[in-house]
Amino acid sequence: MVKQVSLMSHTFSVEINSKIHLRKLSISDEPTEVLIEGDFGKNIHLEVVEGIMLQISGENCTFRLDITESEAECIGSLLSLK
Repeated sequence: MVKQVSLMSHTFSVEINSKIHLRKLSISDEPTEVLIEGDFGKNIHLEVVEGIMLQISGENCTFRLDITESEAECIGSLLSLK
């Protein structure tokens, strides 16, 4: 059973090594839609950094998402199931 955690506003960042790995960047005229598509590449690595950030890294891109300590514990538990 997966532990439920309360959701709060989270900030994120996407770092792409080169614009050739960016497939699509679309910002709609509507204030609710933004789409970013790209290529992470091979060898994707998932980790919790300093207990407050989920980081997903590939050869071409890194995605970071701030998380709460309880969310980090849940993710850490899932990662240890490997």
